[in-house]
Amino acid sequence: MTTGQSKPKISVVIPAYNEEKYIGRTLEALLNQDFPREDYEVIVVDNGSKDETSSVAKKYGVRVLSYTKTQGVSGARQYGSFEANGEIIAGTDSDTAVSNNWLS
Repeated sequence: MTTGQSKPKISVVIPAYNEEKYIGRTLEALLNQDFPREDYEVIVVDNGSKDETSSVAKKYGVRVLSYTKTQGVSGARQYGSFEANGEIIAGTDSDTAVSNNWLS
């Protein structure tokens, strides 16, 4: 987040491991919410993927964090939550396409 921007209301944290085939669909759904885009951030936590998960996620302009301290969804989700800027933390999986009113 750059100086001058307001703090997002919601941070969506997505742990991911070798999800290059699915993460795009997930991010498209999140970026097409009926919720104001400036009121939420999307964070993908790459948990040591061996494929192009991070590269695909970066193409969507979301925050991509690398977390390799421990392998597993809970550690990656927790790390993303600690790094989040939102007042509310929401989580979804990297292979899930949420409805367009999910954040509302």
